[in-house]
Amino acid sequence: MSVFRKYIDNPRLLYCFAASKGLTRWVSDELHLMMMYKALFGVAPDLDNPRSFNEKMQWLKLHNHVESYSKVVDKLAVKDWVSERVGRGYVNDTYAVWQDVDDIDLSVLPNHYVLKTNHDCGGVIICNNPDSFDIALVKEKLRRHLNVNYYWGCREWPYKNVKPLVFAEEYLECIEWEYQTWNSYGDVKAIGVITEPHGCNKKRFYDTEWRECPFVSSLPKLEEPVEAPVELMQIIELSRILSADFPFVRIDFIKTRNGLLRLCEMTLFPAGGFVKWQPPEWDMQAGSWIDLSRCD
Repeated sequence: MSVFRKYIDNPRLLYCFAASKGLTRWVSDELHLMMMYKALFGVAPDLDNPRSFNEKMQWLKLHNHVESYSKVVDKLAVKDWVSERVGRGYVNDTYAVWQDVDDIDLSVLPNHYVLKTNHDCGGVIICNNPDSFDIALVKEKLRRHLNVNYYWGCREWPYKNVKPLVFAEEYLECIEWEYQTWNSYGDVKAIGVITEPHGCNKKRFYDTEWRECPFVSSLPKLEEPVEAPVELMQIIELSRILSADFPFVRIDFIKTRNGLLRLCEMTLFPAGGFVKWQPPEWDMQAGSWIDLSRCD
């Protein structure tokens, strides 16, 4: 489908395009989310009596404002938050932190490392070959990320006041899988397995007994089944501890071929709160995972 045909067939997508360009900041959060939801799903969300997963995501954005959530979505600050609860061994070492890309000093870093922005999505650059690392291009990409307030796109309020930073952390070789646990108040509802943590190309879902779930979210289904990791109970227990106070949170772990397990990030609103479930009826089924009556 051409770009023009997409907008001709669904003119409401023009609002999403305008939002991506920062042209809708004058629109209230509730109206913005209503407009985006209808553009993406063809119907208006019921925000008075939300039942589906995606409706509840929008409700949580509007009504469940807990101050500590801003620390959880901050990819740098969350390391301390996680360490206080399950130990420092589950987070990557941080080498350096900078407020401005022009302050980045590669001389203080090892040969292999990862540069990240703490406040958005996609601000990740891997250096596994210093000889071919173009720092000028890297700084330009990171500068663009630092100038974005991630909140405005899908009105994920915890990002609004996160101070943008660039940090360098350790590079993990031979990453084998990414495991994403979908949790509500300490209860692990499903575990997504992704083949390429940085490519995020295909996925399968399993329950805590490692029985395959009959759905996928936003990504194509991984063709071949995946064996349960030997660290399965460890992943489940960590997820239960870390998600205890959240009506919903997705917790992402990466595992290397030598068995090293690290927390990657915590996400309160997968896909910005607009998950494309396949089959679509799982939007309603997954909605039953979240009990809004327990929210403050």
